[in-house]
Amino acid sequence: MSDDCGIFQHGKFRLADRNHGYCTDDNCRALSLIALQSGWVEESATRDRLAYTYAAFVNHAWTGERFRNFMDYGRHWLDDGGSDDCCARTLESLIDTVRSNLPDDLRLWAKELAQRVIPQSENWTSQRSRAILIRVLSRALGHVGDEADIRTRIFELSRLLRNGLSDHSDGGHAWFEPRLSYDNARLPEGLILAGETLRDQSLIDEGAEALSWLMAQQTCTEGGHFRPVPTSRFDQGGQTVALFDQQSLEVQATLNACLTAWRVTQDTRWKDEAFRAFAWFHGENDHGLSLITADGGCFDGLTPEGCNQNQGAESLLAYHLSWTAMMANL
Repeated sequence: MSDDCGIFQHGKFRLADRNHGYCTDDNCRALSLIALQSGWVEESATRDRLAYTYAAFVNHAWTGERFRNFMDYGRHWLDDGGSDDCCARTLESLIDTVRSNLPDDLRLWAKELAQRVIPQSENWTSQRSRAILIRVLSRALGHVGDEADIRTRIFELSRLLRNGLSDHSDGGHAWFEPRLSYDNARLPEGLILAGETLRDQSLIDEGAEALSWLMAQQTCTEGGHFRPVPTSRFDQGGQTVALFDQQSLEVQATLNACLTAWRVTQDTRWKDEAFRAFAWFHGENDHGLSLITADGGCFDGLTPEGCNQNQGAESLLAYHLSWTAMMANL
């Protein structure tokens, strides 16, 4: 799925679909994957070549204010700046690189760029970008930036997240927004991580409560298996309007949040929930079908008919990042 420019965004079955080019969202995830596994995977020319390729893509995406996201196959940028969420995820890949066992010069590059990016993050205002930033900044402590400044920023971000939860929670709807959409579990995870960093138990409790509500929405009561929020979204009242399409990205976000909740609270319920989410990849889902291929690929989610046979970068990376998170925490 990768060439000397970066990882391709979409796949047509197992083929890289050049019609859709590349995106920073996927290249930063690919960089994070290699960085997170660098302590386990033996150093090799292939590993480092891929790391430098993805890092070069991320470096080229930076405008001085934010990261551009979409590039066509001819290597022309198609936007002037990606979403707030894309920018936050890309900053996360820089912190992952700084903390990695990748070559020294790559870690120095990541630290230098992260120091320039962090001040610009104040302009990112989506709820998910705020939650991801809490995750990023809590991991940056001791590695990048001034500790007091970072803690102050985490406090402010947690206040904004908490306000969203307070504003939109109503009766049986214990959530940060009027409806669920994508990458949902990042929001309660942000509160839990902020509570851990700031030593504020109330933030941890509120985040865990919101995550519990989310897990109740994502559990099939008939079979007890995990059912991620589909891309068809949820309606205003929080009831599902469809079961599909179910995406790997949602599973990864949920798994990460449950592992965080387990580590912070030591409540083994969250370990069980992480296992339940991970099992979705391997057939404990609405179709009883494994999304993982014999060579480690991952299909692009579940449709009403079964597995989407395409294998795009987002799904491939979501699976391998999920596996990496499980190995790092268990």
